[in-house]
Amino acid sequence: MNLNRCGRNKIKQNLYNKGIDKQSINEAINEIDEDAEYENAMYLAQKRYDRIKNEDKRKIYQKISQHLAYKGFNYDIIKRVLNKLLNTDEYDF
Repeated sequence: MNLNRCGRNKIKQNLYNKGIDKQSINEAINEIDEDAEYENAMYLAQKRYDRIKNEDKRKIYQKISQHLAYKGFNYDIIKRVLNKLLNTDEYDF
């Protein structure tokens, strides 16, 4: 998680693809610290934001949320990160 900076869903998929049983995967996923996952999402969002900050606010929101979803973060974390990064309410979009 710290090396690739990806979310729970991506980790779960990678472990499943390697042939690890579901019980072990669920145990490993439950041990992931939510704050560390949030920090990784914030780091990735900030990097992406620096590249696209001159675009329309709606496009920025969409591109960052798609990127974080691709990296395996769940919707709640994506929403928290975007609201903090863009200093907006979710109803602005």
